Amino acid sequence: MNRLIVVMVVPVTAIILVAIFLSDEVTPEPALFGHDQCTVVEVTDSRYRPLSGIEDLALLPRGELILSSYNRHLPSAPARGLNTVAISALLEGNSSVFTRPIQGTQITFGTLLPHGIAVDRSGNRLALVNRKVRDGTALVAWGTLGPDGFRERGRWEAPEACRANDVAWRGAEVVVTLDRASCEWSMSDLMPGAATGSVMTLGFGRAELMADGLAWANGVTLDGGTVLVAETRANRITNMSDGSFTEFSGGPDNVNPGPNSTQIVALHPDLFDYWLYSMQYASTAPSRIVAWSPATGQQEVLFDDPFGEVFSGATSAIYSNNTLVAGSAYGQGLLVCRR
Repeated sequence: MNRLIVVMVVPVTAIILVAIFLSDEVTPEPALFGHDQCTVVEVTDSRYRPLSGIEDLALLPRGELILSSYNRHLPSAPARGLNTVAISALLEGNSSVFTRPIQGTQITFGTLLPHGIAVDRSGNRLALVNRKVRDGTALVAWGTLGPDGFRERGRWEAPEACRANDVAWRGAEVVVTLDRASCEWSMSDLMPGAATGSVMTLGFGRAELMADGLAWANGVTLDGGTVLVAETRANRITNMSDGSFTEFSGGPDNVNPGPNSTQIVALHPDLFDYWLYSMQYASTAPSRIVAWSPATGQQEVLFDDPFGEVFSGATSAIYSNNTLVAGSAYGQGLLVCRR
């Protein structure tokens, strides 16, 4: 009944999307972390303003997280940017935790509305997607990360960068996903079976196409030297080397390296529910986080919240030292689970 009411009051575009994304009820799955082992921690910027829209996370070797955040519904809100917080600080039991900004990013980009982020294994290099909401464009930048902050070494700012979503390091190159083809809403991107996403490699003054024809190319990660791309609308992660894929119980969003050669995948078990949540037509959305082994195909559910009772619409997660941390592009704070 609730879904029927929503469809009747929203524009025709929403009705089209209902037809595309409508799916069955989410079935709960047993998870490593129970809800009683998890809490939501508020994180604030340097002026103690709460951060929302923490779309992506990156783990530094010293046990700190980089948080990529801005308010999707109010991009002018000043609490945004790239901030760091120690995982240990999130485990101290405080309801609110202070974060520190990464120096140099505000000077480099002016208005910083970061989306996908990635650090290399050493933690000395950072790549990011930066949105420009006013004119609908985006850019991809990369550089060094040290005690003095971020120093840009290169950027890609072509018209097609408008759909840049996530980034990963492959040696000295940056791999970037473009989730769909059009900068504007286009039926060719939204029709059932649409596969207009692509993947590119950037570096040394060049931008080269790696693959196209992907069903909403979202998160990207490396397994050894192999590029793995989350195809959100196809409920799978695809190996760019041979085209093989692994299916999941939901649409994969961001993917981050985990312990023991696993990848930590944030899933949207119901894309229709997630769309309603992102458009503020619903107050919650399901979250599911799994640890996946590309070598064996094995999947272990770490956290499952089919009704968004604890944390809604998780888009990125990190699992380290028996601690799970997740962020949400449209939610508040961080999910923190500890065994």
